[in-house]
Amino acid sequence: MRNLFLPLVILLATACGNDQRTTASSVKGDSSSVRVCMGKRVPSGYVITAHIHTLDCGSGSILQDNTNVIGKPSSVAVVCSDSPLPDGYVEIETLNSFDCRGGSILQDNAIKIRRL
Repeated sequence: MRNLFLPLVILLATACGNDQRTTASSVKGDSSSVRVCMGKRVPSGYVITAHIHTLDCGSGSILQDNTNVIGKPSSVAVVCSDSPLPDGYVEIETLNSFDCRGGSILQDNAIKIRRL
């Protein structure tokens, strides 16, 4: 467990630092998803799966999301509507997800994507 803590701290510091670039090397890890502060570029091949609030990405209102949860998509995935669409994927449905910003019963804020 101790061996995983330091890489996670380094990853969060890299992802939420002042540099506006996020590279695939800065989001590698043992988990299937990673948190990246909003305003950072999502690395090529990754999608946004949720919006959350974290203290690592600034203070402010806990009611305001400031962090993207990103990951590599499976062959079919639900992603937030502001997510980049990776090469080789197509949108197949618009829907609602409470995990994405503005989630409510009345507002579509997510899409289902499929690998070609």
